[in-house]
Amino acid sequence: MKEIYYKRIKIETLSRMLEENATEEIIAGYILRYFLKAIHDDDERSVMTGFSRMEARRLLAIKETHGFDVKALKKYYLPVFTEIKLNAGNFGGKLDTIFRCDDDGFHMPLDWKDGASCPKKSKGGYILYDSVMTQLHIYGILIDDLAIPDELTGDIIASKQYAVAYPRHELVVIKDFEKFIKDTIRENVVGLLENINDKYFPMQIGEHTCGFGAGAYLKCECFDPICKKIFVKLLGFTIGMDGSVMAGIEA
Repeated sequence: MKEIYYKRIKIETLSRMLEENATEEIIAGYILRYFLKAIHDDDERSVMTGFSRMEARRLLAIKETHGFDVKALKKYYLPVFTEIKLNAGNFGGKLDTIFRCDDDGFHMPLDWKDGASCPKKSKGGYILYDSVMTQLHIYGILIDDLAIPDELTGDIIASKQYAVAYPRHELVVIKDFEKFIKDTIRENVVGLLENINDKYFPMQIGEHTCGFGAGAYLKCECFDPICKKIFVKLLGFTIGMDGSVMAGIEA
């Protein structure tokens, strides 16, 4: 639904609403109408209501920093890509969204989490699950390696930060990519995957959840015979009873 929305939303209407000082509530209501015919139950309504509120707040923030004209909204509101497939070497997956940052030449990959789980808050900030952090760093590695051009600006997509959005909770967590985690993934994981074919790929990101985390909805057939061997015996992870990683890539 998110992908359809970004292709159909009328930027000219949003620009006019911002010019007329429409409130967050009015803008969110306008956005939500795009989803009403596709919503089947209260659970989906909750997620898309949260998404609409988040988008309304983002539009008002863009108005404050970049203005409300159509050109500015196309650059900073519409994503560079939605559902882009990233494949390089032993890594592959579907990245939900890439947005342009305020810094010219930089972009921010963002992953949407529609489930009930929410990051833990600690010392005034939100701590992401290890599996989520690992997933986004893999996307960062792919972006680095593939040198994808921005279709609007022509710049090569380069990221300093990544984000994870939880529409149900109306929460977005933004973090800096950590060189240590990227290097650890490259040095320890890629080499271990060299002899594993596509069927036995343990991280089908965006297509399967390989068993990491209580929210895993489709456990990979190779999780026990291959992934546990790699992540537990060779890399020293501890995997809980629910499949969650107790000590992530940083450990």
